[in-house]
Amino acid sequence: MNLIVDQLDATDPAIVGGKAVSLSQLAHHGFKPPAFFVITESAFRMGKAGPVAAKGLNAALHAALDRLGSGPYAVRSSGRAEDGACHSHAGQFDTVLNVTGGKVLQAAKQVWQSGFSETVATYRSVKSGGEAEAPSIIVQRMIDASIAGVAFSADPVTGQRNTVVLSAVKGLGDALVSGEIDGEEWTIDQAGQPQCAQEKPQVLTPDQVHQGAALARKAEDVFGRPQDIEWAFDADGLHILQARPITTELRPAAL
Repeated sequence: MNLIVDQLDATDPAIVGGKAVSLSQLAHHGFKPPAFFVITESAFRMGKAGPVAAKGLNAALHAALDRLGSGPYAVRSSGRAEDGACHSHAGQFDTVLNVTGGKVLQAAKQVWQSGFSETVATYRSVKSGGEAEAPSIIVQRMIDASIAGVAFSADPVTGQRNTVVLSAVKGLGDALVSGEIDGEEWTIDQAGQPQCAQEKPQVLTPDQVHQGAALARKAEDVFGRPQDIEWAFDADGLHILQARPITTELRPAAL
């Protein structure tokens, strides 16, 4: 029974979930997302007081953290049906950020148990008719983000191809991704012309807008369909954090 799967081996969504497979593919294609490993959903079982770790998980987890390097870490879900072409499950599972090495197991239990929450059960019954199930768990090195956000390589509202939409906030992007706050929004048309929805942009520079748009389009080229990506800038530049297919109905790309 696999308890821990390294990022280069995270290729089977039935074992590591859709999000981890996407991250592994990003790494394979040279995008260099923050390093990660996966704790499989079989590493826990539900006990009377909550999730119980499988025998050997503690030792395997310590070894994986040693290979991954010092934290802090982001601990997030990777369900079998998550980030798929039909249903994204965006915001349905728990995510725990800035986790120290000694708290990873506790955070992983929280994320695993969130698969059985009422919110997830309702989402799955409405969207797919399936039963709630525990996700696998990604443990990923945190980016010390100065700016973070999301980018769509096609307009998620109109479905227009060749139009990139970015939203950005200062610092970490978790509140933006969860929908708690709105970000500074930019639209970049097929000619590469950026337009900000705010009168006086204060988060992104024009160069950063173009970098984010180029990253979203590159992800679309690699995966062969429009992508919804999460990204962040730190002292070293731009990083891709996640990528998933856009699930809205899309218009054909302009010739």
